Amino acid sequence: MHKLDHIVFAASTLEEGTAFIEKKLQVKLSNIGYHKDMGTHNRVVKISESVYLEVISIDPNSVTTKYQRW
Repeated sequence: MHKLDHIVFAASTLEEGTAFIEKKLQVKLSNIGYHKDMGTHNRVVKISESVYLEVISIDPNSVTTKYQRW
């Protein structure tokens, strides 16, 4: 059985996505997290007991990726 744990909002830049979500939902997102193998970074906010809203974008400071991006 599948269980929803993240709703993902992809953005051109993390700053742009963060500003949009924080303004629309009037919430503060987490500090920046990194997916080094994928060359992306993110911010999240918990929206229910077990579900997070995640803003994700390509990390412009990533040098190489271990895997092809999604």
